[in-house]
Amino acid sequence: MIVEQAAQTSAAGPLSKARRVTIGTGEPTGDKTTDAGFTAYGKTVSYIESKGGRFTLDDYGEPQLILAGKQIPLAPDNKNIGLNSILVKATNYTMTGQIGRTAATLLQIHGKQAGDKIKVLPFSHLDRDACALYIPHTGDKLLKVTANTVSLADNGAEDLWLNSPLKKKRASKTQ
Repeated sequence: MIVEQAAQTSAAGPLSKARRVTIGTGEPTGDKTTDAGFTAYGKTVSYIESKGGRFTLDDYGEPQLILAGKQIPLAPDNKNIGLNSILVKATNYTMTGQIGRTAATLLQIHGKQAGDKIKVLPFSHLDRDACALYIPHTGDKLLKVTANTVSLADNGAEDLWLNSPLKKKRASKTQ
């Protein structure tokens, strides 16, 4: 199956570089469950792209997805709530069944091939080359401070993802 991951721009800014990802031969396998898994995988990629998702690789080269301000590892594990949630929204399958597991495995391969290397950091980042300091701000924004300007940047848009301690505090209060 060949999937185009087109360059997208939303109100939040550029989300991903264009990639052409080829998984398999594109021909039906003859196995209904496997073919249904490929179809579910294609629907899931389309869903992710429609929501402005971005495939990335963490510091260890493991594929993950940044979608709706969340980091979602693409590990095909039944306990991966984030990935199961995406599969259900896109296809009505979960990884408890063979079709969902096939789709999740193909999505992991896709993420490995299409993912951009991104730095994932716990709080702030000083980019010495760009002479800029990045600090988490409200929502999914970063405060970008340079010698001449202070501006807002989208978290993840500049190949940098900062985990905000503010989100962790809010999340623990709601539980």
